[in-house]
Amino acid sequence: MDIEASLEKYLLTQSTFTSLVSRRIYPESVPPNTKLPAVTYQTITDVKNHELTGQLALEDPMIQFTSYAELKSEVRAVTNVIKAILKNYNGTLNDNVIQLAKLAYQRSGEENSEDGTIRVYTEDLEYQVNYEKE
Repeated sequence: MDIEASLEKYLLTQSTFTSLVSRRIYPESVPPNTKLPAVTYQTITDVKNHELTGQLALEDPMIQFTSYAELKSEVRAVTNVIKAILKNYNGTLNDNVIQLAKLAYQRSGEENSEDGTIRVYTEDLEYQVNYEKE
């Protein structure tokens, strides 16, 4: 299982996460007409490490989780739960041995409608995930 799917599956086992978003976590984008709050995830960079004999088993992607909600307090709650769950995480998820999931970047935003009113609040969390495929 790829690292994104492993992290999604792990988050869905955490009651603090599912109590806020149920099972509304999606790769890359939130489907139209989805109830909020919801979360998306995607790999934004994935530099491969090599040595003379070839690519190393150690991977080091940057994975972004974006929380969406209609209220700023809701988006913050979801973001804080993800941060608590993944804080310095290490362990085995499916066939991936995670040495460290490290929060590297956090950004708040909002998406506006055409009339300029705020339609939805967003928060991005970017994690550097050091892991080795078994």
